[in-house]
Amino acid sequence: MIFQKVTKNKKKTLKRLMALCVASTMFLSVPVLADTKKPTLSATKMNISLGAKGTHKINNTFSQGVHQITIQNPVKGAKYVCTSSNKKVLSVKTKNNKINLTGVSAGSATITCKQTLKGKTTVVGKAKIIVHNAKAVFVDPSNWNLGIYRREFSAISNGNSGLGIQYYSTDDKVNYTFQVDKKGLTVKDEKAYNSDANNMINLYPTKGGVFKVTVTQTYEKKKKTIGSISLNFKEPNIHKTQELYVDSAVSIADIMDYYSFEREYYLEANGQNLYQKDENNSLYVDSANGIWGMKEGSFDVKIYDYHAQTKEKGKLLGTCTFIVKGINN
Repeated sequence: MIFQKVTKNKKKTLKRLMALCVASTMFLSVPVLADTKKPTLSATKMNISLGAKGTHKINNTFSQGVHQITIQNPVKGAKYVCTSSNKKVLSVKTKNNKINLTGVSAGSATITCKQTLKGKTTVVGKAKIIVHNAKAVFVDPSNWNLGIYRREFSAISNGNSGLGIQYYSTDDKVNYTFQVDKKGLTVKDEKAYNSDANNMINLYPTKGGVFKVTVTQTYEKKKKTIGSISLNFKEPNIHKTQELYVDSAVSIADIMDYYSFEREYYLEANGQNLYQKDENNSLYVDSANGIWGMKEGSFDVKIYDYHAQTKEKGKLLGTCTFIVKGINN
């Protein structure tokens, strides 16, 4: 009986020791688990513009800045070198885990990234890079309300703006010029950022008419026509009549089509200065370009261009007959 009891106690003790050993092994193995993540490239295909920076396209989404691929999960102490399969199309520069790309000419090239660690060199990955010449992209302007005033468009085309460029480059070495077939319109690539951080293309029309705009890209002394479009700008169309009540007002924008918020106008009726509020006036124009009815009657109002710098009225744009009625009850 004593012998059997001792044997049972030994068995229990051995089981406890074995359990402790397993638990200790599990505990000690946690901190020494190796990181199994291998270095990879952040992209295996990329469409870029000419130059070292501009717009590039990944998964049909445009982003702006430096053309760059990142080496993800770099190994500490390793050295990374990336090369281009065609230096006439693409040049690359590797710094730490960043691969900066410069589009040299239109075409495609493959970059190969290699890692050297403790004398052993391995390939991290490859990426196909397609370099594009810029392409002028225009939405059909037939429905545009193109009055004679400055219009601003994002230089980067997203398919919604009226005037844009795919693979637009923000690199100072890449320039865009806009040639217009006749006087009356100036187009500029402003190289200035708006609140959305997009470069802007501005149109400055000074008269109505159809203008053909040809866009040229220059890079490394090479010029290439990237597109053209015809734009039809409209002169203001003055309405023939306008009704309002005494002590009520309408905006100058209400009496014309293609009104410009950036253009100044001068109004007069029967030789009266409508910008001075006088009891003898039939109408009055306030500082916000509101036209107020002062007394009942029918009045022919002439609308002119106004040159703020010279304080002179310019070309007569048209005449609108104002019919002022009694106070609306």
